[in-house]
Amino acid sequence: MTDFDQRNQKVDTQYNAETIIFNADESAKELVEDYKKQLNSAEERETFYQDQIKALTEAITAIPKQTQIPNAKVRIEEALKAIGNKDTAEAEAIFQEVIDQKSAQGLSANREAAEAARHLGALAFLHDTKKALKAYEQAVALDPENPDGWNELGHLRGRLGDLSGSEAVYQKILVIGLSTNDRGWESVAYGNLGNVYQTLGELDRAVEMYEKALEIHTALGHQEGLANNYGNLGIVYQTHGELDRAVEMFEKALEIHTALGRQAGLANNYTNLGVVYQKRGELDRAVEMHEKALEIDTVLGRQEGLANNYTNLGIVYQKRGELDRAVEMHEKALEIDTVLGRQEGLANNYGNLGIVYQTHGELDRAGEMYEKALEIHTVLGRQAGLANNYGNLGNVYQIRGELDRAVEMYEKSLGLFRQLGNPQMIEKVQGLLDQLKGE
Repeated sequence: MTDFDQRNQKVDTQYNAETIIFNADESAKELVEDYKKQLNSAEERETFYQDQIKALTEAITAIPKQTQIPNAKVRIEEALKAIGNKDTAEAEAIFQEVIDQKSAQGLSANREAAEAARHLGALAFLHDTKKALKAYEQAVALDPENPDGWNELGHLRGRLGDLSGSEAVYQKILVIGLSTNDRGWESVAYGNLGNVYQTLGELDRAVEMYEKALEIHTALGHQEGLANNYGNLGIVYQTHGELDRAVEMFEKALEIHTALGRQAGLANNYTNLGVVYQKRGELDRAVEMHEKALEIDTVLGRQEGLANNYTNLGIVYQKRGELDRAVEMHEKALEIDTVLGRQEGLANNYGNLGIVYQTHGELDRAGEMYEKALEIHTVLGRQAGLANNYGNLGNVYQIRGELDRAVEMYEKSLGLFRQLGNPQMIEKVQGLLDQLKGE
């Protein structure tokens, strides 16, 4: 019988007013940290973090320069003080006034209006997706050759699940990079397109994009970019079942992160290696990798990293038959995910606990866990999570002898896996259905 997997797998500037010394970079980091915790993929977090720190630092640094607004000195100081308390409303209002003023001045002021729109979008990105989307759409309309606005617009469309929209935006960045011979933006576009194709399950296209990004990073000597793209390629090869190549990519990423002293990158790749070793059945090595990642995440205080590795250790212990330890790990992960409000993490761990209880013969508790996971995946619209948990509920009903309900669950699971284009899981679930219907 198949258990359906549940796993978590991207300038120091001061403003000196009479009584205020304001560090824009530190304030940007504080603003972005709360939203960052909601993201589940290490690669998604890293990409988000770097892009948003840059955009927010630029926005906060620009606030003192908006001297053309009425009562500028007082309002600027109030906006900066509010940002210190993670309140961006006054700063957003200032940039909206600048947008309105500059837009009214005609074409000559379009770039200034677009810059204000990008700053407004960066501030709104953390709490109001629609407002941020409107701001970045206005920014690219006013200054269509500026890739920063397009890049953030692509991230926002991806956040809303509009992957075709994201793809179109990242293609626009690629055109800008190629037309201006800006290889840095070319690499950004290729990397982002790789992320889109990976999410869509178009793994060959994802590899093509990541390899193009790697080629540019190699030419430019961008070590961090090389490490990130090796890590992304490792995830694609892992998803594709090419586990040896996945290990090769993760080890290349580890080598670079070690040379750069990037502890978060080391932790992410130890986690990824642990997942690959678990898939290869090398469970002791999997534990070793996850424990290395846990050690780093503990030092860095990366709660989401701790939760992910507790989840993965729970899976390993379940496979080793150490069910009590598996429960302990998943409950630790649940505790952290509850504090962080990470709904996808909660759903994954409820599903994993269901597998453990099912293995232990506690079918009622297993069913309860799968139902909790389904509820969250439904709210999040996570088709893969729904497919896995319907399959697991089918397992429970089959064991109980409730074959009609088992067929119902497997058919729901099969339909979702067909939508997702996952041939391996389609074959597995179809096999379970054929077996049941032949009984």
